[in-house]
Amino acid sequence: MSKQQEQDNKVLRDFAFDAQSALQSYFHSEMWHGWFVAPYFAEGDDTHSTLYIGVFVDEELAQEVIE
Repeated sequence: MSKQQEQDNKVLRDFAFDAQSALQSYFHSEMWHGWFVAPYFAEGDDTHSTLYIGVFVDEELAQEVIE
């Protein structure tokens, strides 16, 4: 694995742990589910020059947040 891949993996891992902590704080419980961390490209970035990472939730969790 290259040094860049190792660094990218560290950033992704740190982001995932931060996201998990934020969701756990929001729901005040470890019982929530239906979320994942995934890479994505920005809308309109046809060259796919920048890869972003984000937290995505399924429809059930999104409904819980809205209510």
